[in-house]
Amino acid sequence: YGLLAAVISIILNSIGGVQEWLEEQVVHPYIFQVFAFVVGFVIVFRSNQSLARYAEGRAALQQMQAKWMDAALEAMTLDAAGLQVAPLGGDDDEVVRADALECLRRMAAFHDRVCHAASLLSASALLYLRRDDAGGRNIRCVNMSAAASGEMWGWRAASVPAAARTGDSDG
Repeated sequence: YGLLAAVISIILNSIGGVQEWLEEQVVHPYIFQVFAFVVGFVIVFRSNQSLARYAEGRAALQQMQAKWMDAALEAMTLDAAGLQVAPLGGDDDEVVRADALECLRRMAAFHDRVCHAASLLSASALLYLRRDDAGGRNIRCVNMSAAASGEMWGWRAASVPAAARTGDSDG
């Protein structure tokens, strides 16, 4: 549009008497003031709408990440609920302490995995929301067969009792 306006300006300036005719037609600047006021109002209104849309999207993103963090913290809390670091007495305290330390080590590894998964989920969501060309190149694929079998989380089928796997219980 700029090139078209430049061509029209050159043509009008080359024709004689156009400047005088324009000055005769534009006697009062009131119409231009009204037009400028309306255009300014529209620009401010549109900018306000855009800012409100951005703020709403940012609030939704923050709420989404807060819910993911809540789920991760809930998973870690439920994992820690059954820990018995200080049992009520016993003859073999060394064995109990070794079992408790092993349980703490496994719990810490599980917490690391949950934090990693929540962080990865948040980062991949932000990367998707960017929607630029670098989006696909920044994500490395996860071994989905390992994730489906539970090995990614450290779960092993051998650690689950046979009764729990088959649904049988010793009632």
